[in-house]
Formats: sequence, C-alpha cells, structure tokens
Amino acid sequence: MTKFIRILFLSMIFLFSSVMAFDSPLIEPKVAVKMISNSSTQFIMAEKNSMKIIGSQNINIQKLYEGDILGNMPCKPFYICPNSVRNSLERLGIKNNQELILYDNHYGLYATTLYMVLESIGHKNMKIFNGGLLAVEKLDPNRQTYNKYYNELMEMSSLLQKEKNATVMEKFEVKSVDLNQKLSVLKPSLLVQKTKKPLLNKDKSHYKIEKSKFNLNHFLDSKGLKKVVATARKEGEASNVSIIDACSMMDIVGNKYGNYLPGVKSIDWKEMVDSEKKGFKSNDLLEKIFMEAGLKKENNHYVYCMSGSPKAFYVLLALRSAGYNKVKAFTGDWNVWRGDVIEP
Repeated sequence: MTKFIRILFLSMIFLFSSVMAFDSPLIEPKVAVKMISNSSTQFIMAEKNSMKIIGSQNINIQKLYEGDILGNMPCKPFYICPNSVRNSLERLGIKNNQELILYDNHYGLYATTLYMVLESIGHKNMKIFNGGLLAVEKLDPNRQTYNKYYNELMEMSSLLQKEKNATVMEKFEVKSVDLNQKLSVLKPSLLVQKTKKPLLNKDKSHYKIEKSKFNLNHFLDSKGLKKVVATARKEGEASNVSIIDACSMMDIVGNKYGNYLPGVKSIDWKEMVDSEKKGFKSNDLLEKIFMEAGLKKENNHYVYCMSGSPKAFYVLLALRSAGYNKVKAFTGDWNVWRGDVIEP
C-alpha cells in the first residue's frame, strides 16, 4: 500500500467516524411517536398550550427567564437560573438525566431554548421533537378515525340545518348517538389531547444541580462577543470567525463600527424552518443553506439576535444538526449589548 493510499484510507476512516460520532439534537416524529408510551421518557411542552401530546408535562420557557415590570432579569445571563430550573423540574417529577423529548407548536423555537437551558445545567439525555402537534396527529390512526366520525357528524348537522324535516331529524338523532358514542370511546386514546390542568407528578423528584457539570460550551456573553467582533475586524476576510445575524438585524451591530462589519452574515432563523412540517428543515437542506452562505465547518461560528437569544439558539441548533460543531450563541439582546459594550 503506497503512502498516498494509506493517507487516503485513514482520512476516510476519520471522516466516517466523525460522521458516526455526531449526534443530532433532533428526533423525527416517526421515531418520537413510538416513545410516547415509554414510561421512562418524559415529553415536555415548552410553552403554555392546552393541547399536548398525551402524558406530557409543561414548562413555560418564558417564565424561566422573563424580567419584571421594570425589565430586570431575575438572573444574568438568563440561561443560568438554577433555582427556577430546578423547581420546575422537581415539580414535574423529572430526575437527573431522565430521557426528555422537548416540543412546542412554534416550529421548535421554545423547545430549542429549553434544550439550551437544560444543556447549560448539564442535562444530557434529551431531544427536540422535530415537528408540531399536527405531525403527531398525522401518525395517530385513532385521530384519523376520530376525524372521520367527527366530519360525518358535522355533515349531518349541516344537512339538518338545510332540510329541517322530521324524517331527516329522526335519522340524524339515531346516527348522531352512534357517532358520539364512537367519538367518546376514541377520545381518551388520542395522542394529542386538550388538558385543562397541568399533569403534576405526585412523587416530586430531587433534581440535583452541580456547577461542576454546567455546560457552557455553546454560550457567549457580551464580553465574549466583543472579543469576537474585534477579531473579525482585525483579521478581515482572512479570519476563521463567522458572526451570524439570526434576525436580519446586522445594521444594529454594524453601524456602531461603520457600515460594514467584517465576518457578519445574515441568516434569518426562519430560513431554517420547514413550514409544512412545523420544524427544522432536513439536515441536508440546512447544510446547503450554510454552505451557500460560505460557512466552513472548520471555522468558529457565533450567532446573535438582538431581539433576544431564542432565535439565535434556533440557528445554533440548526448548525449543530448540520454537523457544525464550533458554534456559540450570544445570550443577550440589544439592551445587553448596548449597555455592556457600547456605553462607557
């Protein structure tokens, strides 16, 4: 075996092992649905919504980091609110490193933020459900049958309104009793249901948070972003740094240093969204978007959104799903940037 062939062979092994070692934070609906009945797996709706996957718990992510009426944050940066996070997890009976599947009905925006919050405190065993509630309903055979009976009932009701005669009414009453009975039997088994109250776990867990296990590898504060900006400005096109504006607001940072800030690329978080699936686009499509934007996997990538970090987190997770490992997100907003960096 020649030296060239040996090098090529080893390179292929390294590339293959790197791909195999990559673990996407996303889980697709067909896989996730099979885990709904798994008692060790906890589904968590990351927003306030009465419609949930059956057996789900709820954590309103906005409550973990929202400020008071004066705009003051309970903890800075927001992603490290140990007491709030621990209390929320213990109230729901969630244990350390329990398998979690996080979801919402807003393209995964809130679920992604919750993922980053939990990752920051060291929780590892979790995935983001890549799709909305509609994706679950499409895979639920009981929902298909339920919708069929429900539509029949609505059609008969509409016909009754038009005809309004005794014969039609009699047929409707007999048929409606049968259909309503079938609907009542199917309803408890639907994978997506409306719940009036949160499903609190009576056996509260003790969730232990240890600072030594905090994972801040993908987070960037204002001081860190300032250094990144300085590096990009100094090295220009030769820099191995990419600064990504996830909200099409590059003029906010750029105008403070002139009309052009070297290294800044505008990649709106909405470009990551598959509107039909109500989740992230496929990894292949995400990688294509980033490649076309000139992002190299070997470079360091820093994402920000001056209207708030959740959208930056969304692009960051899309990057990680597409195989970009050197990524960090700015955890603040415009007020943090202006107050800590711009003003003396």
